[in-house]
Amino acid sequence: MQTKNKNNPDSFTVQPEKTIREMELQARWDQLADGAVLTDVKGEKIQILSRGEWNHEAGPDFRNAKIRFRDQIFRGDIELHWKSSDYIRHGHLADAAYSNVILHIVAEDDLSGTEGAEALAHIPVCKIFPDALKLQTETACRCRIFPYMCQEQLRDFFTDAGLERLQTKSTAALEILIQSGTAAAFRQGLFRAAGYKRNQEEFQELLRRTAQYPEEVFNTHFEALLWGESFLLPDPAKTDLPEDIRKHVRSLWDEFWSCRLTASEPIRWKRDSVRPFNSPERRIAMLVQFLKTFSTDPLPELAAELNRQTPERFLKKLREKLNLSDPFWDSHCSFHARALPRKAAILGAERAETLLIDVIAPSLLAYAKLDNRKLSVAKASSLPSWIHAQKDNRVFKNAIHRWFPEKDSRLNIFNNAAMTQGCLHIYRQYCADAAGDCRACLLAGSIIE
Repeated sequence: MQTKNKNNPDSFTVQPEKTIREMELQARWDQLADGAVLTDVKGEKIQILSRGEWNHEAGPDFRNAKIRFRDQIFRGDIELHWKSSDYIRHGHLADAAYSNVILHIVAEDDLSGTEGAEALAHIPVCKIFPDALKLQTETACRCRIFPYMCQEQLRDFFTDAGLERLQTKSTAALEILIQSGTAAAFRQGLFRAAGYKRNQEEFQELLRRTAQYPEEVFNTHFEALLWGESFLLPDPAKTDLPEDIRKHVRSLWDEFWSCRLTASEPIRWKRDSVRPFNSPERRIAMLVQFLKTFSTDPLPELAAELNRQTPERFLKKLREKLNLSDPFWDSHCSFHARALPRKAAILGAERAETLLIDVIAPSLLAYAKLDNRKLSVAKASSLPSWIHAQKDNRVFKNAIHRWFPEKDSRLNIFNNAAMTQGCLHIYRQYCADAAGDCRACLLAGSIIE
């Protein structure tokens, strides 16, 4: 998978023909039956115990696969290209993200007999066309458990698993809450969520830097501190800025310099494979607007509001407040970029639901565990059943694809976050642990016995 595109609208163009053919190859591989036997370019047999999880982001095309090769079992990633030389051309040899590739699938082997082949000698190569893969397509789901459970059994099972996942998250939040207080505990989850997958470490670094300031300084100057410590705030004296933002940037710049503690190295934000609407600047703008709307220590008030009303009513009012918007950032991905062709709130409805289940619900449960008089554990635990399902989650889609026959009528049970979180919990706990090899699934073995 290529990772060269930068975070600008021009990088999102029509895909070239070779990329489309590679995507077809990936789609065929995603249908490959477990146990399929392939032959590499040297004539050796390779059994695919598990084809892995299709990765639609930066990095190898299929993660967490398992193969049998030369009487040994290998677990790792699988990369697919139209030509074997693309592995080198795309820079994968020098990219640490590809250090665990155990198999290279190609349609054309143009490296045979070259120096490039020697450089890739540690990775077996299988030459196979999409149509040939189609002959080994899997026609039924692989799971030995869920296809045979009735709808009520599935609902109970995944709800329990979802609550277990919530308990795990809340326990981690509770430790921080006890050590550092409600503001710091909530902020840690909020910053992690702001980073998405690509910039989580960078947002945790930003959190660490802003946490060095006294709480009263952060409470008063958090907007300037977030922009200044992120190193994303441009110098208005040296940068040509749109007129509607220049004055605000100058104000933030002066405010930051008046209270900055120490000079630091710039944070290296990742922009490869990051969509414009998910740029670090828009995520910081979201944090600023969230803190303005809910305060720098929102957890006690959120708990009090939930304690006064039903979970359904609480979430309805909270969703209205979570529709965060900013006149400038709704249509810009950076201070310098042209206005985007369409506007989007810095925190829309879909991402708000993710924030509810990943940050707010676990934090409220941790708060209830700390003081059950201010908020009952039972009420906090009930929140996931009222939060919308995150059906676009890649792990959820992989799990459903693996567990259930296509268009199974029982899939309509996944209609709330408790169910989808339960799905994520089971998939990561068991399927990922066995690298998708159903025969090695501990859950299946325990139930069958």
